[in-house]
Amino acid sequence: MNTRRKNRCNTSPAWKELASRRVFSRVFSRVATGPSVGALRQLLRLLQLRFDSVPESVKMRLTSCSVEQLEELLEVAFTVEQLEQFVPRIPVDDTSAEA
Repeated sequence: MNTRRKNRCNTSPAWKELASRRVFSRVFSRVATGPSVGALRQLLRLLQLRFDSVPESVKMRLTSCSVEQLEELLEVAFTVEQLEQFVPRIPVDDTSAEA
């Protein structure tokens, strides 16, 4: 069966739970659907699995990253030993400094 599976990330119970949290509601308003959301979800899941918890400030910084930046950070998340080594590698959001 080669039926193409629908992208159900927006309808799964786990995603709805995450979407109800404040940080993910901001993701929906700042990030387009598709690859950006998928890359962000993968990165956050990896960080949570490796380091148990991810501070809200880190989650918010990640929402401003592009897909390419998130993919690069995914590689970084695999190689660092501590979350404190990961955080400085997150690009600074220049648009928030201008506002």
